[in-house]
Amino acid sequence: MKCTLCILAIFLFLQPVISQNKEDNKDLATLFKVFNGDGYRLFPLQATSNGGSIYNDRLPVTFTDSYNAKVKEYYTEYLDKLKKFDRKALNQNDKLSYDVFKYNLEMGLEGLKLKLN
Repeated sequence: MKCTLCILAIFLFLQPVISQNKEDNKDLATLFKVFNGDGYRLFPLQATSNGGSIYNDRLPVTFTDSYNAKVKEYYTEYLDKLKKFDRKALNQNDKLSYDVFKYNLEMGLEGLKLKLN
């Protein structure tokens, strides 16, 4: 009985280490990087605050239906791209990044449903 408990304890202790041996998914990391780059066109103030100056001459009219349609298309496009990844095949770090990214995209889409203007 003690031996079984020791083996179980060792297995539970090593489980995070074993599952973390998977490498980071480079395609997922690329998706995140491209998402940010594409988003700078829609959110130029974010680009400026992140040190980019290429969009400093732009300020979108965020209350228009056409702008909201572009943002919706942007979020939907990246949510579709994200769903092509098998979450179960990702390592723990990538699973967390996947979940946070998915949550942010879904919340962005939900926010567009509110008619605040």
